[in-house]
Amino acid sequence: MSSRKPFRSIAGPRRSPPEKGQKATDVLFRALSENAPVGITLAREGRTLYANRAYLQLFGCSDPSTVVGRSLLNQIAPECRDAIAEYVRRRESGEPAPVSYETVGLRPDGSTFPFRVDVARIQLEDGPANLAFFTDVGDHRNAERELSHALARERAARAEAEAANRMKDEFLATLSHELRTPLTAMLGWARLLRSGELDADTAARAIQTIESNARLQAQLIEDLLDVSRIILGKLPLGVRPVELAMVIEAALDAVRPAAKAKSILLLRTLDPATGLVSGDPDRLQQVVWNLLSNAVKFTPPKGQVEIRLERVERFARITVTDTGKGISREFLPFVFDRFRQADSSSTRLHGGLGLGLALVRHLVELQGGSVNAASEGDGKGATFSVQLPLLRTKEEPDSSASQSGPEASRNEGVEEDRLSRLRGLSILVMTEQAAERELLKAVFTRQGARVTDAYSMAEVLALMKRRPPDIFVADFEMAAPHGSGLLRILEGRSKGAVLPALAIINNVPIDPEDKALLTQFRKHVTRPLDPVQLTQAIRLLAENGRRKRRITEPPLV
Repeated sequence: MSSRKPFRSIAGPRRSPPEKGQKATDVLFRALSENAPVGITLAREGRTLYANRAYLQLFGCSDPSTVVGRSLLNQIAPECRDAIAEYVRRRESGEPAPVSYETVGLRPDGSTFPFRVDVARIQLEDGPANLAFFTDVGDHRNAERELSHALARERAARAEAEAANRMKDEFLATLSHELRTPLTAMLGWARLLRSGELDADTAARAIQTIESNARLQAQLIEDLLDVSRIILGKLPLGVRPVELAMVIEAALDAVRPAAKAKSILLLRTLDPATGLVSGDPDRLQQVVWNLLSNAVKFTPPKGQVEIRLERVERFARITVTDTGKGISREFLPFVFDRFRQADSSSTRLHGGLGLGLALVRHLVELQGGSVNAASEGDGKGATFSVQLPLLRTKEEPDSSASQSGPEASRNEGVEEDRLSRLRGLSILVMTEQAAERELLKAVFTRQGARVTDAYSMAEVLALMKRRPPDIFVADFEMAAPHGSGLLRILEGRSKGAVLPALAIINNVPIDPEDKALLTQFRKHVTRPLDPVQLTQAIRLLAENGRRKRRITEPPLV
C-alpha cells in the first residue's frame, strides 16, 4: 500500500475523506508536475506549499525542505525582492496584478539567473492559492543578444560592401577620366601632325606632348599592375644592400623638372653615415619618387618641398615635408588606402588614381619598413615618414669605431658571430608572397642558416616527411585551413619531438577555431616584418629547442 499522500494534503487538512476520483486527480497532477520540463510551485501568502523537481533543479536546490514552507523571496535576488513582495501582496489581496513577469533568481551558491513566471489563481478546498510556472530565459536572452550582434555585423558588412561598391564606381570613373585625358591629347596632336599643316616648332611641341602623355598612361597602367601583383603576392623584389642617399638623388632628378616648372624649392638633407638597408633599389626609388611627386603636385607655385635622410636608432628614416594643400583630419586615417582620394570628383584640380600612396605603404611594408603621414589640416602642408631597418655591418659607425688593438679585434669577432648566429640551422619558410619569401631568405641566409622555401601546405608536408627542418616559419593564413595535418607535425605526434615553429600573422583578430593551431606555434611575429625581430625570434626558438632536446635525451650508459 502506497504511503504517498494525495496532493491536497499539502494545502492543508481535509474535513472529509477524499473520494476515489479526487485521489486519481491528485496522482495525475503529481505525475504531470514531476515530469514537466518547467518549474511548478503552489504558494499561498508568499510561502511555497509545493515545488516540483524541475523547479528544484532550476534554483539549484537538492532538498525540497529548503523550499517548501519557506518564503518565495529566498529564491529571488536581493535587488528584486521589494518588487516581488509588492506583487505577492497584490495577488493575495485580489488587486489587479500581471499574470506573468520576469525577474532574477538566486541559487544557494550565490549565482543569479533570469527567469519568467506565469501565475494562475486557483481554488483549493481550504482556500485560494497561486499556481506558478517558472521558465529559465537565460538561453533565450543569449540567443537574442547573439541575434542582435549578428544583425549588427550584417549591417556593418552591408555598409562596408556598399562603401566598397561606391569606391569601385568612383575608381572606375576616375580611371576612365585619367586614361581618356592623355589619350585625347595624343589623338588630337596626332591628327594635326598627319595633316602636315604644322610648322617645325609646333610639330616638335606636338611630339613632346604625345610622348609625355604616353609616359603618363604607361605610369598609370604600371601602377594598376603593381597593385594587382601586390594583391596576388607576385610583386618581384630584388633584395640587396642599398645606399638610400643614391636612391633619393635619383628620385630628386626625376621630379626636378616638375618642381622647376612650378618654381618649387627642393631642399635635401642627407646624412652620409646613415648606413645600408636591405631592399630593392628600384622599388625604393619608386617609393621616394611617389612621395616627392605627390608633394610637388599638391604644393602651390613658389612653395617648398624638403627631403631628409637620417639614422634613428636601428632604422633609416626618410622624411618628405611640403608646404602644400595638407590633409584634412577626416581623411588622414585613409590616406594610404587603395583608390581613396580626398577629392574623388571628376572636376578635381589634381589628377591621379589614388594609388601612389597605397603603393608606397605596400612597397615599404614588403621590405620590412613602415610609413606614416602627418598634417595639421587643410592648407598647412603634410609630412610623410618612411622607416626601414638598417643592415648592421662591421663598417657601420658605432662606439667600437674608435677602438684599436685587441679590443677592436674582439668587437669585430663579436660582429662576425652576430652575422652567423643562425649558422647550421635549417629553416623551412612557407608564404604565398614572393617578396616576403625573398626577404626571409635574405635575412636568414645572411645569418648563416640553410633556407628552404615552399609555396603551398602540401609542399611543406611533403618536405617535412622527407627531412624535418630545425625551424618552421609559416604565413598563418596559409597554415590555418590545413590545421589538422599541421597540428600533428607541430605537436610532434609523427616524429616524437616538438618542432619549433614561428607564425607570421597580420595585426587582426584570429578566428576562434584557429586559435588552437596558433598556440602550437612557439612564437609569432606581426607584419610588417622586422629583420632584427625575426632573427631574435628564430634564435630563441633554436635555443629552446636545443634545451628541450638536452632535457629529453636519455643518459649515456
